[in-house]
Amino acid sequence: MKSDLLRVICCCICGVAPLSGQKQSDEGGVRFRTFGWMVSAEELYYDVNGRDTRISIIDSARSVFFHAPKAGQIVFYRLVPGPKEKPEREEAATVDVSAAGKWPLLIFMKSPESPKRYCVAAVADDLEAFPFPSCRFINFTAADLSVTYGDQQVKVAARGIERLDPRLKPGAGTETRYATVSANTPQGPRLLYGNNWAVRPAQRTLVLVFSQDERLQVLRVTDDIALYTTPVAK
Repeated sequence: MKSDLLRVICCCICGVAPLSGQKQSDEGGVRFRTFGWMVSAEELYYDVNGRDTRISIIDSARSVFFHAPKAGQIVFYRLVPGPKEKPEREEAATVDVSAAGKWPLLIFMKSPESPKRYCVAAVADDLEAFPFPSCRFINFTAADLSVTYGDQQVKVAARGIERLDPRLKPGAGTETRYATVSANTPQGPRLLYGNNWAVRPAQRTLVLVFSQDERLQVLRVTDDIALYTTPVAK
């Protein structure tokens, strides 16, 4: 099943695009989580009603939820010594979450231009945009991809997104799918990844494809429905 187009908003100068406590909120407003691609951080903040609020970035995993400001743009910064040792804000990343739903997932990546900055992509990660037990492929590269997921096949365009229903048998428990990800090149498909995946009714699977040091890399991240204790508001 084809999903909406990839809603990726990338930050600043790039010019492109512990799980405890992660419960569904019915309090209204937008909440975001962070996710690190080969990065982690504990020194970043954002402004909540004039208060410096710390966030965490975990390498290859979602963080806990954070309240998003009412404005669609979020600026992340470090606190550094200023005149008379008064802390000043040193901007590290900016991202617009207005097109990423009520649970934006902010994917932080190293900036190719500055070690003090990050590139950030915002994607809709709520349970309506990404329901259980679907499998979602997000392509952050300039290459078109071919994906197989059991007997299903799908093309994922460069910087695109596709979501598949695993078509589990009614009443079945864990099933297995053999999954492959290949890059489409002028010389033909080039296999990047292949493995057997366990598929469960209470699990959703996020697959991220990145370019790193001129090589394409595939990262699979699973998420369990037990982390979300209340139904999605309709």
